[in-house]
Amino acid sequence: MHLPVEDNEEITLNKGKSYLTGEGGKFTESESYYISMYPSGGINGTALDLAKFAQALISPESEKTSLFQESQTQSELLSTSYSPEEGVPGLAHGFWEYDGEYRGLMHSGNTVAYSSNMQIVPEDNFAIIVLTNQADELYLTFGLMDELVGKGYQTIQENLPSASEVEGTYLTARRTYNGFMNLYAYLAQLDVQSINDNEIALDLAGFKATYIQTSPYVYKLKGGDDIFIPNNVMFFHVNDEKAEQISTTYADYVAMDKSKPFLLISLGLFIWFMVYFLISPFVLIVLAFLRRRRKQKTAAATKWNGVLTLSGTALAVNIVLLIIRMLSKPMRTYSEMLLHFIGNYVFTVISLISVVMLIIFWKKASLSKWQKVGYILTCISSILFIAWLIIWQMYS
Repeated sequence: MHLPVEDNEEITLNKGKSYLTGEGGKFTESESYYISMYPSGGINGTALDLAKFAQALISPESEKTSLFQESQTQSELLSTSYSPEEGVPGLAHGFWEYDGEYRGLMHSGNTVAYSSNMQIVPEDNFAIIVLTNQADELYLTFGLMDELVGKGYQTIQENLPSASEVEGTYLTARRTYNGFMNLYAYLAQLDVQSINDNEIALDLAGFKATYIQTSPYVYKLKGGDDIFIPNNVMFFHVNDEKAEQISTTYADYVAMDKSKPFLLISLGLFIWFMVYFLISPFVLIVLAFLRRRRKQKTAAATKWNGVLTLSGTALAVNIVLLIIRMLSKPMRTYSEMLLHFIGNYVFTVISLISVVMLIIFWKKASLSKWQKVGYILTCISSILFIAWLIIWQMYS
């Protein structure tokens, strides 16, 4: 629970700066990003306060701690609450179990250029906290953990299932399911291919890694890009020799829910919409200029075709701007994007009205063969564009 009366303005005023890594190892200062989903990113404090919290968590139960009223609550908090498979790291009531030489419990978090990783080893009354103020920091926040706590042993069992059983394409289950942000997951698919009977190659949006099977359907990181370090252990849920889900320390992955042809068609249509509606206005300008020179009267159907085309262009430009703004600043608040969603609704309504009016005036107009082809193409493209926006939830 957030208590405003307990806010310490000095902490906010003296908050450390964060940096992005640039070319040649140079650093550039990063702006501070606020995550609007409480409590993620909502706590600003000092390293000393976090150290006191970690110290209280590893205090022996015999010692009185300010965290809990009853001593057994501490042991319950640090006990395993979920594990996908025996011997596979799971959860301990909000802490992630660490696959190391000792049973460690950790919790980490990060924004664009701030990261923290806290790990405690209750059996040894040991705790470590790594705080960074730079991007691309995984080798620090997790690499130091491996060095100080120790990596787990990799004993490889015999007669293991074939790695071909876990091949496939997966999506992270830790994603946005409603709204346009759901599209992001499909741009970062996890592709799994077998190298041999016991090894698999992973590709996540261009980042690659190799895993080796140590026990039935349990794979451990052998080597690869830093992005895979947090998920160094993967357990594949297999049913009838077909993998349906991957469990990792931080996030599960589920089998792709859309076919490859559907995704390719969606991509092809998106490219078509962008090209068609961004070029069409220039074609309309040329045609209008020619009609004016010939002193031809503009038919009502032609006018509504122009409105339909321009509303489609407005939709295309609005979507492009939305994408550019999100890529330039991924953690924008919903209020910053609201204008784009309102625009999508407005331009969609205009497009639908234009289609209806074009059909009405079609019968009354004397149109050439090429005009009919062009108007039909615009109508079909507009309707498909709106359907595409609905399918990919671009209205919220």
